[in-house]
Amino acid sequence: MINIQRTRYVITLNNKIYCGLAGAYGFRNIENIGDASVKTYLSEKKAEAVAKKMVTVYPDVKVKKITESFYSYNE
Repeated sequence: MINIQRTRYVITLNNKIYCGLAGAYGFRNIENIGDASVKTYLSEKKAEAVAKKMVTVYPDVKVKKITESFYSYNE
């Protein structure tokens, strides 16, 4: 078994997370995210750049680091 971990960065606002597709982005409650696509960034620098543009509208916006784990089974 191989354990693959990858780090991504997301933008949050209080108890909401930045979601959407094809330019229709917005903040959704984390508890009620449903099947919404979470907007993730490969680097902290890129996420910070996007968040910096949002600060004028959303002063409490933050970048958070998340780690995803995937398992692959060799047969």
